[in-house]
Amino acid sequence: MNILPYHHPDDKQFSLVFVTDDRTAFEDRLQAERDKDNVDAKRFIDSVDDSTRYAVFTDTHRSADSVPSFDNTDELRQWLRSEFNDDLPVINAIYTFFDELMSTKREQGDPLEAYKQIELEKIPEILDSVEWQQSVPEVGAELLSEFVLTHPMPNTNHRTGIILLDRYLQSFDDEVSIPDTGETGEWYDWASNYVEDSKRLLTLRRRYRIFRYAQKLGYDAIERKHSVMIQLDEYDIHRSDAFDHFTRAHLKRTEEFVYTVLKKTDATHLVNVEDDGKRAFISRL
Repeated sequence: MNILPYHHPDDKQFSLVFVTDDRTAFEDRLQAERDKDNVDAKRFIDSVDDSTRYAVFTDTHRSADSVPSFDNTDELRQWLRSEFNDDLPVINAIYTFFDELMSTKREQGDPLEAYKQIELEKIPEILDSVEWQQSVPEVGAELLSEFVLTHPMPNTNHRTGIILLDRYLQSFDDEVSIPDTGETGEWYDWASNYVEDSKRLLTLRRRYRIFRYAQKLGYDAIERKHSVMIQLDEYDIHRSDAFDHFTRAHLKRTEEFVYTVLKKTDATHLVNVEDDGKRAFISRL
């Protein structure tokens, strides 16, 4: 099986942006990426069926955090209120989730890398994209799916999104609690299946055009970091509505995950509960 890495073998912060069998096109694209002010580019040369293939991987440099520096907590809170007044409880909650997670990992001697800046301004966009006043699992699935697809955090978007889902469900029943899905054990095992499927669909949605060409060049699969494999013949990457198709597929897979969450937390009574709107959720939060 011919496998094309999605992340560069020598540095996982570099991701695939171009693949070809034309060395001139490869050199031109590599130089074009390196000419950009905020981009580093790496080359990758491979052999497929005794033919040479060339790929370009890039890493975009951004500050690790888009939140300005403040002398004290009061100044930070004042800035957050001025920027995100209407959605501030959600912004505060998400920022707190993420900060606590990063701190915990540092204390454990396993600090998480920031792959991009934190984009708090995307949180209100995520909330506005959700169709509220459906059933609780439908709204919860949209909330988590949109969070993951939008990817506002520098890292741990899935874990942060699942914590946000947890807080949403708790706003209807405070006895509902999703255990830490980032630790090994029963919860990690089933949650990791969702996370891996989600990452596959997220990657297909972003890069289906590149994967179409990679398949024509003889590649059978794309491998993300942590050995997440995308078998190209299992997905309809050539359909004309590929972006929308994978968006819908991601939501459907997330809905399955939410129903599993409700079952495993003995919260199936929320299946038929009607959501009462974004403002009501923010008020409860």
